[in-house]
Amino acid sequence: MKMGIIVLILKLTKTLEVVIMAVTIDYNLCKGAECAECANNCPMEVFEIEGDKVVVARPEDCSYCGVCEDVCPTGAVKVEPE
Repeated sequence: MKMGIIVLILKLTKTLEVVIMAVTIDYNLCKGAECAECANNCPMEVFEIEGDKVVVARPEDCSYCGVCEDVCPTGAVKVEPE
């Protein structure tokens, strides 16, 4: 009895798209430290309060879950592709 080798060739038919996300704050809309809903609700603790401003202090820790965007009452915080 002869044994053969089966060769399986996989053809990639779909492309992989990589999207780089970013968290931004529009300081014309942001109420800063008097609000700080984004900083208070971020599960990854990405935001910090510096003086009277909220800043994205640790963008590399962001999971892009969108909680900050959802809780911002002025729409100043955005999670979107760069």
